[in-house]
Amino acid sequence: MKKEISAVQLKELLDKNNVLLIDIRGPHEYKTQHIDNAIRLSPSEIDYNKIFSDNKTVVLYCQFGGESRMIAEQLVRKNPSAEVYVLDHGIEGWIQAGLLTKKGAHMPVIQQFYLGAGLIILTGLLLALFVNPWFYIIPAFIGFSLIFAGMSGFCGLQHALHKMPWNR
Repeated sequence: MKKEISAVQLKELLDKNNVLLIDIRGPHEYKTQHIDNAIRLSPSEIDYNKIFSDNKTVVLYCQFGGESRMIAEQLVRKNPSAEVYVLDHGIEGWIQAGLLTKKGAHMPVIQQFYLGAGLIILTGLLLALFVNPWFYIIPAFIGFSLIFAGMSGFCGLQHALHKMPWNR
């Protein structure tokens, strides 16, 4: 059965030391910031039989909680008797609860995305104001791309940022 768990409840479980905490985000996000004692496994790396063999409570988390919910549902479909917990609101919920994380030195990809999109929009607006009004196409394109990303769940700029050498 898939269950939601709050950050405070997870902290209590972690203090009892009987938890298999799985971070399903990408390697760069994990290196940037993660919950102590979490292991990083991409959804394709999860061995469904192995994670339930230790008799530990399995808790999944991602950035905001959405992806870990989907993976938890897949785990429960493969093993209906399994208890899988999902950290409510992901690592962001953990941080909002004021709990500590391990941090690396890198800027998270999502922050790089915000910075990149903002700079592209600002550059397009300045070029449109001072050079040629046709440059308004640039911020319009970014706006439509963000709408597409919100509707489809796929963001080309974020995908490209993941492939950059500094994010490997």
